[in-house]
Amino acid sequence: MEFKLFFLFLQILSGCGINNIALEFILKLDSKCGIFLTFFELSSIAIVNLPRIISKYLQGKGAKIPFKSFLPLVGTFFLLSITNNIAYAFSIPVPLHMIFRSASLITNALLRFLILNEKINLKQLFALIFVSFGTFTASFSSYRLSKQQNINNNNIIIESEQKPGNFLIGVFFLFVVLFMSAFLGVLQEITYKKYGRYPEEVLYFSHSLSVPLFIPFYKNIYSHIKIFNKSKPFIFSDEMISIIPSFISQIPRLWIFFFINILTYHFCIRGVYQISSITDSLTTTFMLSVRKFISILISVLYFRNVFTFYHWISTILVFSGSIFYVIGKMENNQKKEIKKSN
Repeated sequence: MEFKLFFLFLQILSGCGINNIALEFILKLDSKCGIFLTFFELSSIAIVNLPRIISKYLQGKGAKIPFKSFLPLVGTFFLLSITNNIAYAFSIPVPLHMIFRSASLITNALLRFLILNEKINLKQLFALIFVSFGTFTASFSSYRLSKQQNINNNNIIIESEQKPGNFLIGVFFLFVVLFMSAFLGVLQEITYKKYGRYPEEVLYFSHSLSVPLFIPFYKNIYSHIKIFNKSKPFIFSDEMISIIPSFISQIPRLWIFFFINILTYHFCIRGVYQISSITDSLTTTFMLSVRKFISILISVLYFRNVFTFYHWISTILVFSGSIFYVIGKMENNQKKEIKKSN
């Protein structure tokens, strides 16, 4: 199980990391395309997995989880997906967005305590604080650096372009996303405990049942299709043109980033659902928080942002928190085994 967990973590790290880089490129050219991207991400999961679901039904292997149990999962997942991407349209930069998502580790632990009545030992508590503070520091430092870089490059003050009202609305959406993400994790764990762990089934129905809910947004989706069509194609060097197929040099660049985003979303979300099926939601959230931290470092290095003293402090905090969490988890498991043996 440990090897499978490690392999899935690598899958999430690569899939979600590249997905985030593609998203940043897209948002630089079209910052209000969140609903458009979410619709196609969910639709692609539904289409790709449909033959597998049909095959199971033809073999007499129907759904293991009752349809009514998917309704709260689908509702929460749909609202989370929409809200998560809408926040970008309200002057919320990617690093600041990740600050709030990183804090989901704390909200998940809080909801587990309130809903599942689960206790956390002192070492796990320190781990939660260390990891959340570490990711917060790295995200905030990256945000300040990117803001300063934009000011230096364009000789303008970014804050003057941001309307305070819009920014506050965006922050409100981020708070909603923070608690909804943690709540979805707890809902999934409750469902798994009641009916068994079927990650592919939950993945398919949570995505496919969400697709019809996008019907009211069809005008928004169509408008961004036109924006993507009008984006300029990449300019390749003569060496690259001789290697790649000629049609690629004619594809608008936003569509190239779009296909990278969709492809990596499949790897990312499948890994997340599989991890959530073999471990608890707090461990899943913890691993996703570490992934976000590493994605921040990749983003800083890839976009040539300066790696400051605060980033090194964040690195120490995150990895120290990782050690504390593992030790705390092992102690809890040992105590449970001792109680069972007695």
